[in-house]
Amino acid sequence: MFLGGFLGKLLGVPSGHISGIGEGYAILLTSMLIVIGWYIVAARNVIQFRRDNAHRYIVANNKELFESVRSLGKYLKPREKFPEFDITSNSFKERDALMKLLTALEITATDVAFGLASEKYIRANQASLFLNVYDCSRDFIRTIRKRQPTAFRNFEDLCIRMKFSRFSFFRRVFEALLNKPFFRLSRCYFHIKYALGKTFYDLNANYLCEDLNTIDTAFHKLEKLLLCGLVVFCMFAVAIVHQLLW
Repeated sequence: MFLGGFLGKLLGVPSGHISGIGEGYAILLTSMLIVIGWYIVAARNVIQFRRDNAHRYIVANNKELFESVRSLGKYLKPREKFPEFDITSNSFKERDALMKLLTALEITATDVAFGLASEKYIRANQASLFLNVYDCSRDFIRTIRKRQPTAFRNFEDLCIRMKFSRFSFFRRVFEALLNKPFFRLSRCYFHIKYALGKTFYDLNANYLCEDLNTIDTAFHKLEKLLLCGLVVFCMFAVAIVHQLLW
């Protein structure tokens, strides 16, 4: 009785009890509850799937990939750029190891993009590896993209989120409802900020040719500049409104 009365008052039923709700509203309420229940069950299934398959994404658990990382250690440890070379060339003996590693990280990033792997888990366990490989291979990726414009895009998107994204509350809520990251939004946001950064700061025309730390520093300065601009705009807006009203 108490619960029925509470729900009735909450939904504004004239009789004050849930039993007095109209048929149309009852159908609508039932449909909403079914959708919410389905969403909760689906989200729980996705989370359980991620937990069951989390070990697949750890490079150290894959002997072949781990050997690829070791063979590239002379570049990865000091964070030296992989040489630029034509993708048909066989002169670079570590080329196969690099391609194998980049392909594996691209698959991982694609699974993250589709919600099949947890971005939070990948960040916690392998953020340093992803960013190190991305930093060293950007020239190599740029060379490949002369023939394959979208090569390793999901890998790059995930690295950009790791390095540059400072998530707003609304983005967190939106992605929580999707139960997966929205890479396209992050990519668009990055390129807008980089375009503005080129306008105000001395950044390379191609972001793949610019140092990651330099980009990060420029983004921090740009955010402060935009924040100051927003504050000044709000002050002017308040002053104008005050003049109009008084």
